[in-house]
Amino acid sequence: MSGGNIIGAKYLLFVEDTDDDGTGEIYLLKDIILDGKFDEYGPGQAYDYRNYKITDPTNATFRITGNYIDMKVKWASIGNPTSYGLMWATDQENPNLNQAPTTDHPDEEIGLVIHDVVAVSQWANVTEVEQGKFVKVTVEIENRGTSSESFDVTAYFGPRITCVKRVVNLPAGQTTTVEFDCPTEGVEPGVYVIRAFVDSAGEILEIDEDNNWCTAPASVTVKVHDVAAISQDANPTVVTQGESITINVVVKNLGNYTETFDVTIYYDSTPIGTQTVNNLAPGDQTTVSFNWDTTGVTPEIYFIKAFVDSARAINEFNEVNNNCTAITPVIVRSPAQPGISVEKAIARVVSGPDPPIAGIQTVYEIKIIVTNTGNVPLLKVNVTDSTWNIDWRIASLDPGHSGIMSFNYGIIPSSSGVFTLNRGQDLTATGRTEDYQYVSDTADLDLVVTAYTRDVVAVSQTPTKTTVIQGELVGIDVVVKNAGDYYGETFNVTLYYSSDGTTWTKIKPIDTIRVFGLGVNEEITLRFVWDTEAVPPGTYYIRAAADSGNELPETFENNNVCIQEAVIEIQVHDIVAVSQGVSATNVMSGRIVKITGLLRNDGSETETFTVRCYYGRPEIPLVQIESDQMITLAPGEQTTVNFYWDTSGVTPGAYWIEVRVLPVVGELDTYDNTCTVETSVTIKAYYVGGEIIAPPAISIINIMIVAILVAALVTVAIFLFKNRFWIK
Repeated sequence: MSGGNIIGAKYLLFVEDTDDDGTGEIYLLKDIILDGKFDEYGPGQAYDYRNYKITDPTNATFRITGNYIDMKVKWASIGNPTSYGLMWATDQENPNLNQAPTTDHPDEEIGLVIHDVVAVSQWANVTEVEQGKFVKVTVEIENRGTSSESFDVTAYFGPRITCVKRVVNLPAGQTTTVEFDCPTEGVEPGVYVIRAFVDSAGEILEIDEDNNWCTAPASVTVKVHDVAAISQDANPTVVTQGESITINVVVKNLGNYTETFDVTIYYDSTPIGTQTVNNLAPGDQTTVSFNWDTTGVTPEIYFIKAFVDSARAINEFNEVNNNCTAITPVIVRSPAQPGISVEKAIARVVSGPDPPIAGIQTVYEIKIIVTNTGNVPLLKVNVTDSTWNIDWRIASLDPGHSGIMSFNYGIIPSSSGVFTLNRGQDLTATGRTEDYQYVSDTADLDLVVTAYTRDVVAVSQTPTKTTVIQGELVGIDVVVKNAGDYYGETFNVTLYYSSDGTTWTKIKPIDTIRVFGLGVNEEITLRFVWDTEAVPPGTYYIRAAADSGNELPETFENNNVCIQEAVIEIQVHDIVAVSQGVSATNVMSGRIVKITGLLRNDGSETETFTVRCYYGRPEIPLVQIESDQMITLAPGEQTTVNFYWDTSGVTPGAYWIEVRVLPVVGELDTYDNTCTVETSVTIKAYYVGGEIIAPPAISIINIMIVAILVAALVTVAIFLFKNRFWIK
């Protein structure tokens, strides 16, 4: 302050009732001509301050509480400075824009520290992506605080976590971008929302935690390649060797791209032929017809199989549906001699996982088919299987006819690997003609299944902070692993918290993260973010669960829940100046005024804090009464504190009293640290009363008259004295 003017300020934020309606307006002025003053804003000059009134309360606002005024300005409105100092001045006695009379007082310049990192926007380099390719996600980040910040940034892709990247020493007021390469391998088709989160580890105690999540919409549609064999049928199903069979295969494009691919059909494991399907549009299906000439084919029972994309030219979302699962048996019989054929096949899975999983039972429906492949009837057909203890008798079987036996068979694999349900040589069939020609056959195919171990594990759960202030965001890293050998696993992971270890609540805002295609022996770290805004203070247990939706039939289910101990303590720091009172509201100058403040600890922790007492009035700065007092309060405890104000030397007038608690570490609610109860004391000066009147001038005559009167009085007194003793 110099010569009554505020020198060197860049911005002037002031409140004034400029329209005399009894309500103040708030204005924000910038030193446009850079002379360190604000003379240019006078009415009729280059700039009129009345044009700079703030009408949007999100940019600037004020409030009056008792004899205090709080003003708030949006950081961006003053150019997002890297730091700032504050100076205030009142202008009551000589209201204008550029003068601060000598009765007004500036505060010392105060450097303030504000922490606030913001996810401004996010975007992807594509809006559609082919499954298996990468999406580049870019996140724009801004430091709206007053100091450099280092923090983690996490990107979520539907909401698979892609990775965490670290930003180091982002200067205050600066903007940067962070890029993520998001893999879509194994990601199911659909629309995925991209979400970016800054300070995802919850390292920084910020003034605004809500803007850490980016609200700018960004999404990517994952499209897939997927062709499938829908059905197959043969006509006829019984032929004499040398005849032809027409086999029709229905194929469909279940994906999002127009596809060209091969279709191959087999009898048992021998290919019959291959054809190409060209430009099959998404959602369309077509029928591919094959002609099988059975010339030279051994009379037997054969199973027809169709396989689409047999050249494996397409990287598909689902390779399992490329094989048609319908079993189509075809019988080729001999044209000139008696014959018999027996075969077996797995018709379907009745219950349990398919393929089978170690430790879990899978029940199969098994079919045994015996067929007269000759040209004459067969009598007394007998089918036996030593493994399954089958002894099946058929009285007669005409040429080209079959007998079918179905039964269920269950298996519980002990480990991963190939398991044989039945070997071919274990199954035999015999029969004879009317003239006693005997025929027999042994099954060609072994029934085998491949078992896998499926096991997803919650390996660890690690909070980035174990003590947080209520309202903070805290990051929790969960490591999950595919400990099995069954391809890539897709499953949900959910994180829970509990105050008692019994009742569990999902952690939000991210309560479940889906993992796509986690490879064999592969680990992934998922970062959950817990918003503690509405969580009561206390100690909480953390529990992560892999495959929380119980989608996967697993060999080991007991390791899905992480047993590693993880505890987070949520604290509240809040000291309240409840009320204040004075021993007298009107006192004479020089008297002692006792000021009593009631203080309470509304937090969850025992606090030791500083209490100060002030007196002041609008035209002078606050003056501290006595020295600081240190108080210790347990949670929920309250106490009174006394200050004694010696009013000697205090200029008469009305003064406001303020009992103020200095914020403790971690205290977010500081509005109630100063008592809002209005308390005033009026100091009065002592009165000096009476009127002094000067005596009139005394003359010589007056003096003589007074002397005669005095002599007479003395004579009378002597006479009376003598007479008194004479009488005695």
